[in-house]
Amino acid sequence: MGGGFGPIIVSGQIILDHDVRQSVSIGDIAEIPVCIIGLLTFAVLGSLSPLINLPYCNYSSVYTSLIGPHITRMIGQKNYAEKVIGLVSLILGFTIILKIIFG
Repeated sequence: MGGGFGPIIVSGQIILDHDVRQSVSIGDIAEIPVCIIGLLTFAVLGSLSPLINLPYCNYSSVYTSLIGPHITRMIGQKNYAEKVIGLVSLILGFTIILKIIFG
């Protein structure tokens, strides 16, 4: 669960000449209240059934605990973080523009 605005916050902080680690931390801290309010709203107004989301939880757990740290370690060691974040931001921007144009 996330606010969905992490790439925007991190990219903006890097553009404002913040350190990459600080930028990611700022994005994570900004998402905490959004996630808490979203989860509470979903629990109160929706049907919170763990069995429906169990397959997604398994995949995200495997990625975030096994695969993700190795990828970020490799990117961080070679100082590619700025380039990777910039490229991913451009891809996200172009994807959104194409989605708006072509529906």
